[in-house]
Amino acid sequence: MVERRSSPPRRPGRTLALVGLCVLVAASLAGCGSSPKPLSKSAYDARMVVIGRGLANDLNPLAAAKSAHAAQLALAVLQRELAAADKELAAITPPPEVKADQAQLVAAVARFADELGPVIAKLAAGHVSALGSVYSLKGLLEIQAAARAITNAGYKINS
Repeated sequence: MVERRSSPPRRPGRTLALVGLCVLVAASLAGCGSSPKPLSKSAYDARMVVIGRGLANDLNPLAAAKSAHAAQLALAVLQRELAAADKELAAITPPPEVKADQAQLVAAVARFADELGPVIAKLAAGHVSALGSVYSLKGLLEIQAAARAITNAGYKINS
């Protein structure tokens, strides 16, 4: 008997939330550089917005995914981008007010990238329902918390 797999129910709110959070993560990459001098608030904000927009564009295929295969490909790209972001985030010298939050963001991004592996494998096996589990992964929840803390500290890290 052949198992019939249907496309996942559309959850535009969750997809947009994931895109928004990834924008925040990507935006955090903006302060990359070798200088140990912390970025100013305005420089941190401006650079984060620019980088965030770039990652948001990389997430469009995930929002548009209508099959397990398309979602698998989109998450694989996201996983690679997050792995690169982890390295870049670790290189940032953030403003002192958000240093601890930035460190939490670095750890959360690495965790989230790692957690996507099993989801990608399930999608590769045709289990489109696995995509729904992305929204409850610990790394994503930690990214949300760190981004919220940075925003609450008065930083505008998304456009």
